Amino acid sequence: MNTKITAIVIALATVMLVGCSNNVPVDKIYGTYKTSYPFGTETIILQPSGEFIQTVAVNGQKEVTVSGTWKYDPNGSRVNFEGLLILLDGFGQLRNGWNEVKPGISSLAVEKNWFRIIMASAAPYPYLKQ
Repeated sequence: MNTKITAIVIALATVMLVGCSNNVPVDKIYGTYKTSYPFGTETIILQPSGEFIQTVAVNGQKEVTVSGTWKYDPNGSRVNFEGLLILLDGFGQLRNGWNEVKPGISSLAVEKNWFRIIMASAAPYPYLKQ
């Protein structure tokens, strides 16, 4: 009886380890990520060329699309962006000047969680790969 319970526990632990992983291969990073806010939506498309397209639709305002570059850091499992719009003010609210690109690098963690790839999973509004 104990052998069956041990086998079940080991099988469940293995499924959990495979389903959740912080190390995502770069070829799984490419694609479209979406998130929704109380004030609108955002889409980021990561292209294999190292370029991205970001589209933001804020309720009652003109949709904004920007592009820039991105690089993947496999050691930290992070996508580093140059030219990304920053929407949130640090309190989960739309920040003033959200539609202007600020100089510098923005970095978002990427992880696999139950067979889905998520960027910024710890943020109030994570990006889900479509």
